[in-house]
Amino acid sequence: QKLLSWNLVELLQDDQLDSVTQRQRLHATRAESASISIVASLVDRPANLGGVARTAEVFRASSLIVQDTRVVKHEMFKALSMGAERWLPI
Repeated sequence: QKLLSWNLVELLQDDQLDSVTQRQRLHATRAESASISIVASLVDRPANLGGVARTAEVFRASSLIVQDTRVVKHEMFKALSMGAERWLPI
């Protein structure tokens, strides 16, 4: 389960908003508070990138830059990222 700060919970609790709008609001709010982008263009193993994605999410990075965005579909990436790709722009 994703843990959110109270101000984000209040922002996302509007039942009339669809999930896309909620996700856009979440990213807009995170962009205001986080200003670091992680560049992992030389990391090529999906498992390692999954770990980097998870760490980037924990540190509230604004984005993760990878060499090939298809890596988010790889099973090893998904296993180690623990869903970070749903919350972190890649």
